[in-house]
Amino acid sequence: MKLNMKFILLFSLLFLTSCGLKQVVIPNLDLAIEHKLRKDMKLTYTQQKLLAHDIDIMLNKLSTPTKNHLYPLLKDFKIERLNQSINTQKYANHISEVYFSASNEIAIIMSKYMSILTEKQLKHNFKVFEKENKKIQKRIKKYNTDLIIQRFEFFLGNLNQKQINIVNKHKDFFIKRNIRRLEQRSRLLGNLNYIFQTEKESVKKQKLLLTAYQEYNKKTVEYFKSKETLATYQMAINVLRASNEKQKKRLQAKIKTAADWVNYFSKYEF
Repeated sequence: MKLNMKFILLFSLLFLTSCGLKQVVIPNLDLAIEHKLRKDMKLTYTQQKLLAHDIDIMLNKLSTPTKNHLYPLLKDFKIERLNQSINTQKYANHISEVYFSASNEIAIIMSKYMSILTEKQLKHNFKVFEKENKKIQKRIKKYNTDLIIQRFEFFLGNLNQKQINIVNKHKDFFIKRNIRRLEQRSRLLGNLNYIFQTEKESVKKQKLLLTAYQEYNKKTVEYFKSKETLATYQMAINVLRASNEKQKKRLQAKIKTAADWVNYFSKYEF
């Protein structure tokens, strides 16, 4: 049920790995998403075949927002501009457009297949959802910034102490973000449960489910554009600005590879 974000994170990690792998990874991206959904919902063979078709349609739809919003950011990135004034709102707007497009397409698929799940399939799906919530709860209680630092180090190599300090000063925000995410997910789960308890007709159920997912996505996008999120963009920029020459060279290479992958995805037909 959190596949929208998983899709973006998976895609981000994949296209930043190696330029030569894009011809192998991108054509199989649909299979990775299908595997996640059919596993979470325990779909039948017939349902899986229909899902495969719907995933391909979704990915083809995402080529336009990816090309229009994500590719320009990566293509035009220049390391020497880091010390100049950067419009964080511009970055937030472009990234939220891609997220909103992806999450709404996923919402259409989720509502379609959840509306026809058997009681056994639905019970399994809700268990997966609750298990993911418990992981977030655990992360909140014992939160550290190691994962955030690791993500920066993927782009830059080992962070220096100044960069680590910049990330650690933002720790309270990361905790608040996880708390907010858990509250929103819990609200969505409550809405989904209510729909299944009060509506039995599949077509009406699908419409209600879609509305619930779209409302969830709308709240997330609003948060993407909030002052708190913009402060995180600024934090990331500050970490990059504290980079040495070796880190800057590595970052520029990673961004170039990312642009190649995004461009390839935007032109690929599933």
